[in-house]
Amino acid sequence: MTKISFIIPAFNSAKTIEECIHSILIQEGEKELIVVDNGSVDNTVKIVNNLAEKHPEIKVLEEKKRGPAAARNRGLEIVYGDYIVFVDSDVILPKGWAEKAVEILESRENLAGVGGPAKNTSRGIISELFDPLFLYYLNKPEEYVTSLATMNALFKGSIIKNERFDENFVTSEDPELSFRLRRKGYHLLLSRELEVWHHHPMGLKDIFRRWFYYGTNYHRPYMRYPENISPMFLFKIAYLPVFIGFIALGYYDKWLLLFPALMILGVLAMYSYIGFKRIDKMHIKILFPILHTIKFHIHSLGTLYGLIYYGIIRRITGHKKA
Repeated sequence: MTKISFIIPAFNSAKTIEECIHSILIQEGEKELIVVDNGSVDNTVKIVNNLAEKHPEIKVLEEKKRGPAAARNRGLEIVYGDYIVFVDSDVILPKGWAEKAVEILESRENLAGVGGPAKNTSRGIISELFDPLFLYYLNKPEEYVTSLATMNALFKGSIIKNERFDENFVTSEDPELSFRLRRKGYHLLLSRELEVWHHHPMGLKDIFRRWFYYGTNYHRPYMRYPENISPMFLFKIAYLPVFIGFIALGYYDKWLLLFPALMILGVLAMYSYIGFKRIDKMHIKILFPILHTIKFHIHSLGTLYGLIYYGIIRRITGHKKA
């Protein structure tokens, strides 16, 4: 019988962990659930321990080193499954998700892992503003990708058991792993059939803070595996330095300030195209490009901060490792 190991890193996840675990328990086949608490100060551990008393397939571990990379690596130390699934504690898997993921994984040659898009559990305005973007880039029922988000991804155990997430990465640890697997000749697949539900942060402040945080490590996997560098990556890396450069030059020639304005309009036009193509409600069509243009600039600011911090400050202070 197929054995599936689910690794769930958890940090202050009391509001979502129980629903996440229940969604895993209803998956078909023999399974183990490894919940790795990452120093929670809420009731996460208590909730999981109560569930473990009723369900012996649940194991609870602790990892003092902060970060999802360290937590997932702790789980990888004890897994036994033929397949290994990484699930974030705020994700809900639909019934039959794991079975379908195994079926897709085994239907392709040299495939290391599969995953799917995520939709917001709340059906309010935030989900209407963000879900279209998550689905836009998956233009087909399924397609090969350069990276899988490990909040909902299933891998072959024979491949992933010998791998570890790089704990030097605060974020972007999943593209680093994906790029490493691709360099070894494996493929990764994203499928609409593997869509999950995700408790996204509901406040704009939390969303923008998260995207700045993502930006700080965005460049690092590409620097380590430059074969994955794409025109979009180069655009995102160059955008804000060029933007700031034109503003600085505008001090000497006011006409040069037109270029930053045109750059903003270009980003706005890109998201307007996506919004008008994917969204029906007019007020959402209008808000969508505005919100995502702001988010893009915040992510770019985080990326610039990361380039300065990891590329200059850490090297000066003696941290040589990328």
